[in-house]
Amino acid sequence: MEEIERLRILIQHWIEHNKEHSQEYMRWAEKAKANNRRDLAAILNRLSAETERMNHLLDEALRLF
Repeated sequence: MEEIERLRILIQHWIEHNKEHSQEYMRWAEKAKANNRRDLAAILNRLSAETERMNHLLDEALRLF
């Protein structure tokens, strides 16, 4: 397999992997909030949002293929 084809496959994998992480951050943010840890929930929510932003960049890269 050519390296560039492998990169395309990796980018697809990273996007899916990041989606899973983003969802997990949101689940834990809800748990933190339920335990009166809005400070932790806020950080986890930000992590989720940043992960989604990273996925937008990966989507841009993927479109270049």
